[in-house]
Amino acid sequence: MTTVQDNQKFTPASTDSSINKDLDSTVDRVVQGAHETVDRLADAATPAIGKLQDHLNASVDALGDSAGLVEQLGEDGVASLRALVREHPLAALASAAAVGLLIARLSR
Repeated sequence: MTTVQDNQKFTPASTDSSINKDLDSTVDRVVQGAHETVDRLADAATPAIGKLQDHLNASVDALGDSAGLVEQLGEDGVASLRALVREHPLAALASAAAVGLLIARLSR
């Protein structure tokens, strides 16, 4: 076990206080630097995020237009098929029977 000699002054409270002040100062500098870095990154990212949002909005609009087009094509196809069945009911019935037989044969 070590002992403090009489001629040496051992003042842990003053040493701890000094270390704590230095540590607090260092932590404050690191925190301030981190805040500045985060602010710079946020400023740099803002335009990129805006561009990404614009592209995303354009994509959503394009998909909406495409979905509307596909829906319209489907409705037109159904209307055309109905008109064809009304004009040629026997041919439509024969075609449906042929497709049914073909599916039955393939499923065996």
